Amino acid sequence: MSDRNSFEARLTVANGSGRNQDWEVRLQFAGNVKSVHASSASGVSVSTSGNGAFELLGTGPVGPGQSITVQLRFDRMGSGDRPGGCTINGMACVLA
Repeated sequence: MSDRNSFEARLTVANGSGRNQDWEVRLQFAGNVKSVHASSASGVSVSTSGNGAFELLGTGPVGPGQSITVQLRFDRMGSGDRPGGCTINGMACVLA
């Protein structure tokens, strides 16, 4: 769902390694995105450092071969719903 004031997205974090992995996703939007809410927030904390920068931090690890999916709602002023930058644990994300 998307309208002038908000949009929804789904974040999937997959662990392809052979061990438990903690995770941290950083998203950088243009300054029009003001806040993010994790609607399926079990195990996720959200913070912002301002100017469209958001950090989503797993409060527990993802097991080997496992994934988690988090539904997100972003509040914005105006248009734009694709981050200009995305990292997971410091490495580039795949945006689909």
